[in-house]
Amino acid sequence: MPDNNEIRDGLTNITDQQIEGVLISNAQHAKTARILKGLIALMFLLIVSFAFLYFSEQKPTLRTVWFDRQREHSNEGFQKVDDKYPAAFEVWEGTKLIERWHWKIDSQVKTHQFDDYILRCVALYDEADEYVGFTQTIMDHYPSEKAGSAGYYKNNPKENSIKFTLNLKENYIRFENDNFGFLIKKGKLKHTFEVSSNFKHNYSTTNEVHQIVEDYLHYAYICHLSDMFPFLNKKIIEPFDANNGTGYSYLYEQYKTHRMADLSTEAKLARALYDNDVSQSKLNAALAYIHDDLFYWNKVNIDHLGESWEKDIVERLEFKPVLKHHLFQRTEGPIGKNN
Repeated sequence: MPDNNEIRDGLTNITDQQIEGVLISNAQHAKTARILKGLIALMFLLIVSFAFLYFSEQKPTLRTVWFDRQREHSNEGFQKVDDKYPAAFEVWEGTKLIERWHWKIDSQVKTHQFDDYILRCVALYDEADEYVGFTQTIMDHYPSEKAGSAGYYKNNPKENSIKFTLNLKENYIRFENDNFGFLIKKGKLKHTFEVSSNFKHNYSTTNEVHQIVEDYLHYAYICHLSDMFPFLNKKIIEPFDANNGTGYSYLYEQYKTHRMADLSTEAKLARALYDNDVSQSKLNAALAYIHDDLFYWNKVNIDHLGESWEKDIVERLEFKPVLKHHLFQRTEGPIGKNN
């Protein structure tokens, strides 16, 4: 066992440089250990934060409800809406309504208000995620739960149909088709606009809103909405009739009667014209013949009829004295060919 002198001699032989090296080495190890502990703590914090954000940001699973299944109303207000405008199909995200589809179901009388339309209503929400209204689109098919390129399921609007938006918070309605649209806010026209490939441009305050009606299907849809919003009669339907004649109006009224078991000749004609999407001039020519009334004929553009229509009308004028006299008092031969 070494005596005290040997220990003292050994300690004497350790240089100051060696002592300094040991101290530095120990300090470096301690610093490295602290860094490792800090990194481990930071990684743990990041993992916990990521997990929290991941699970908090996860959207609830989409849930669908068909008309023949039990519906769970989120509140009394929605229950009243559903009772007045029952949906045939719904999509929910947790307790948040995404969209509702409406169409006529023979066994449910309240759905008969939707006529022959398949209507998709997508809910609108504000910055606070409060429900403020919806956008309604006429669809070309019933909903499908199969995923499609356009979203959760395949959805195809009817070509060049009118899209209607109602915003209850900002108090406006907007109509638009593939070419034209307008926005009415607080009962007054804010602007019209043109549409090209879904791009809105040429905003104006001087265009007439009835320009939204480009064919009979547009007219019929506006009439359908006027049952819910009567002011559309004054804003769109009446100005359109004043400028284009009442042919579409007559056709729409007759179209409603086609659901009756005993169809009149006029209702059958109206249905046939609707199915073939005839022009306004051809429709007015047909109405002029049916009623023997020049009111309709004065809205006809002869160039839009074609030879087959001219021939059909001329050959059947025997019992239509008013129209016959008007057409032949200055003509001999084809309609509109003056001597």
